[in-house]
Amino acid sequence: MTQEVNNQQTSPNNLIELHDINRVFGIGEAESYALQNFYLQVKPGEFIMIMGSSGCGKTTLLNILGFLDRPTSGQYFLNQTPTSHFSSRRLAKLRSQKIGIIFQEYNLIPTLTVLENVALPLIYAGVSHTKAIIKASETLKNFDLQTKEYYYPYQLSG
Repeated sequence: MTQEVNNQQTSPNNLIELHDINRVFGIGEAESYALQNFYLQVKPGEFIMIMGSSGCGKTTLLNILGFLDRPTSGQYFLNQTPTSHFSSRRLAKLRSQKIGIIFQEYNLIPTLTVLENVALPLIYAGVSHTKAIIKASETLKNFDLQTKEYYYPYQLSG
């Protein structure tokens, strides 16, 4: 079963769908496509890998997927809902509730421990401090990082 939204077919089996995504930088002769006619479908629980040479659009794609940037044209569907008309505020709320982003470079708050850094988004989402710390500790344990809970970012390497 598919659903048609703005003449675009979406599947209820997909968590994320990108249809004909273009991201253009520059104007006129300086115009450059970071993404051109890009399509992607991601099912719930599915892992994907994005690979490519330098400058091919990987970071641009990730920024669009994480609602940090918007496509120049095309449709981004999240749970069959088109997101192109969403306000910046609504996208920020979606990002805080539905999208997890791990940056290539550390983007940790240097005055907080690893445990506190992991718990912080949960606290911002309204989870109590105690529950957020417990959940963050469980998450770190799942990644075999429980020994780093009380480290500060400057104490981490690699």
